[in-house]
Amino acid sequence: MPSCTSKRCPEGCTIILCQFGLWDTSELSFEDFKRMALVMLFQILRDPMNQINGLKFIHDFSELQYIISNTALLRICSF
Repeated sequence: MPSCTSKRCPEGCTIILCQFGLWDTSELSFEDFKRMALVMLFQILRDPMNQINGLKFIHDFSELQYIISNTALLRICSF
């Protein structure tokens, strides 16, 4: 699941950590996940410091047993 770290990188960028292995597809559908991610991104982009310095994403694909074993879900998630 996406989350912002409490500190910025040395260049001033906000760091967003996406831990896809923590996503439980039985609780949150892919459509709801996309909605949540967009709302979060829009809220982050409201900050003028983020508009100036930008964002950095760290994608953590550890603990992805469910997604790797389900090829249909893997196709959906590779946007």
